[in-house]
Amino acid sequence: MKILPVEAEKTGAFSKLYLDYISKKEDLSPFYNLFPSIENIEQQLAQKKFNADQRILLTDALKKTIFGYCHKTSCSKWYC
Repeated sequence: MKILPVEAEKTGAFSKLYLDYISKKEDLSPFYNLFPSIENIEQQLAQKKFNADQRILLTDALKKTIFGYCHKTSCSKWYC
């Protein structure tokens, strides 16, 4: 069987916003810092690093949010 690539625009499966994003349209650049690409991975990772104190603070805040939601809604998820 012969497999041919199909342009995303021609499939009709993607929104205009997504197509503009993957096409790196300049008018969307204010909504993200660096486009996710192989070339930008190291820079992205460096920007996303948390020190231990920040990680603990983030973890505690997420737990409070999740547990608070679960308590209010009688959630029975494994993490509650």
